[in-house]
Amino acid sequence: MDERLSRSLTGNFVLLLAIVGVVSTSLILRRLPSYSVLDAQVLVILFVFLVIVRGLETHGIVYVAARIVQNHSHRGLVMVLVTAVLSMFITNDVALLAVVPLTLRLDMPKKRELVVYETIAANAASVLTPFGNPQNLLIFCFYNLSLLTMLLAIVPFAAIELLLVLIWAARVPDGIVPNLRVSGAVDRYGLTYAVLFVLFCLAVVRVLPLWVGIVPLCYAAFFDRESLRIDYSLLLTFVAFFGFTDNMMQVFTLQLNCSFDVFCSAVILSQIVSNVPATLLLVDFTSDWAALLWGVSVGGLGGLFGSMASIISYQIYNRTTGDGHAYLKQFHIYSLLALLAGVVAFFLIVGLCPSS
Repeated sequence: MDERLSRSLTGNFVLLLAIVGVVSTSLILRRLPSYSVLDAQVLVILFVFLVIVRGLETHGIVYVAARIVQNHSHRGLVMVLVTAVLSMFITNDVALLAVVPLTLRLDMPKKRELVVYETIAANAASVLTPFGNPQNLLIFCFYNLSLLTMLLAIVPFAAIELLLVLIWAARVPDGIVPNLRVSGAVDRYGLTYAVLFVLFCLAVVRVLPLWVGIVPLCYAAFFDRESLRIDYSLLLTFVAFFGFTDNMMQVFTLQLNCSFDVFCSAVILSQIVSNVPATLLLVDFTSDWAALLWGVSVGGLGGLFGSMASIISYQIYNRTTGDGHAYLKQFHIYSLLALLAGVVAFFLIVGLCPSS
């Protein structure tokens, strides 16, 4: 199955669950959910980022990183590092869509392990920026955090996980120097999107006004409509979950104040429904954003369904090699070790007290 189709099908399944949730609770409560200005702001920011990242993906920016890796020594280590850096800026799933196919074309041993390491690195490093993944963006906006505050809270998690995965990746032999023709070239559209991406990142972290986001939308509408072909199911999922949680707040007076409760709930929910829906479900029920951020970040590791990015890597590997069973076995060994490391790190670094 094509990995993009797989991503769409998985996203549509989550969307269906969200729609069932909001419709059923609305019928039971006999009310329509209400949406706040903050909800709209998150949706607009996510929409603009999806358009820009689609433009970067379509017009060759990601291939710059591929060329850096192509003839580098210690390619396994460099591949993991490049995946980590890309995931911080173009989201973890897009980074894996770019890097994993290249990895599978390299003439080197232990490619299966390398794809596993890249997946863990993408999930770990993407937490370092508000735009590395959707759950970070939601937490960043919902709690009105500063970039520095968010970074200081989560950098220990990312540092521990990346150190762990880089130690693993350093053991991967280089093999024969590849002679690859990496397809794709950066064109003027790609360069434009790169500039727009930087400007909008500055807007998200409140250096520039948020209306800057109108520029990339207008650019895509007038000059590059292909970039408007984004994952709209993700946007609709956010809309449905916002409505579902609003309805649930009318029924439950649940308030998670203890860091332990927030963290454990986020980890467990992420393993069941993945970390983006887990964030959407929990964000209205706690003020302890640090524990929630750690919980959904750790919860993105572990099982395959903890993160959409993990599912994407599996589908690419299985479609290319037909050896999905062996991949799942190896993935879960390393990913569960990474999850365990994240849990231990949380209790040693964050502790059990609510964040201020």
